[in-house]
Amino acid sequence: MSSHPYSKFEFGNLALEWKDWGETSTLEKRTRFSWWKEVLWRPSVGLVALAIAVLPVLTWVRDEFLSPEKQARWKIPKVLPHWHWWVWVIVGLVTLIVIVVEFSYRTACKNDDVIAKLGGKLTDIENARPKLVFCGAEVNSVDLRDRGGRLVFTAPFIGAKFSNRPGNFFPNAIAKDVRGKISFYSAGKLILGPIDGRWSDSDQPMDMSKSRTQLLGADFGLEQNHALDIAFLDSSGKFYAWNNDSYPTIKHPRHDLGGDEISTVVRLVGPWVDETFRFTFSKSDNQIVISSDLS
Repeated sequence: MSSHPYSKFEFGNLALEWKDWGETSTLEKRTRFSWWKEVLWRPSVGLVALAIAVLPVLTWVRDEFLSPEKQARWKIPKVLPHWHWWVWVIVGLVTLIVIVVEFSYRTACKNDDVIAKLGGKLTDIENARPKLVFCGAEVNSVDLRDRGGRLVFTAPFIGAKFSNRPGNFFPNAIAKDVRGKISFYSAGKLILGPIDGRWSDSDQPMDMSKSRTQLLGADFGLEQNHALDIAFLDSSGKFYAWNNDSYPTIKHPRHDLGGDEISTVVRLVGPWVDETFRFTFSKSDNQIVISSDLS
């Protein structure tokens, strides 16, 4: 489990404080001294240690300083065992071993409970985050027009569809300002990218003198879908990548992908979002074929 620079996370009405459950919930690295302290620094251990230390002293005082007559009159000396010193050493060592094993087990059980609680909280955090999933690549016929609105040609377009499907419908599960980065590969070699992706439902950047940065991001509501433009197949049988840079020329010279099988890697990034998806497309009889969908 990796550490995090913050001690508290808030997700709507869900919050996690790392120090909710006492000293062991801080997830700090344990030292040998802190472990022994947690195992042995207990009132019950102190009482047992005191008893083992005092009883040999009392037996020594009885045997050395009390006459047989006094030992016969006092009840406490009668209770004390007549053991040699080495017997007391063995008893002490055995007792120490039992104490260490027992309280080590109790400490481990307590730490397991803390880890389970933190694991549950982290699961809640994960379920409170946006969860973008790849719904597959689609091919649709699109009319490409110039600035004057005149039809240039109709081409089959490839679009990658994504959906936000979080584990729970918390306010923080909304994905905001998600941007797509697309890379294209042919025969295992990078031929273009990563380039900024264009969301199909975003405005067309017809005025090239203005910034297009505001068109790059898209918000995903709960179970909301968006499609990312990938490429189109022109009448000559070539694939061209498509994004906001494709306007107004349509066939951007640097976006020529050729006509071979193209492997596409789409990376979606945004606040609490960093997902990578892959799929492959090619052509057959001048038609686009999505040969594999891999998330």
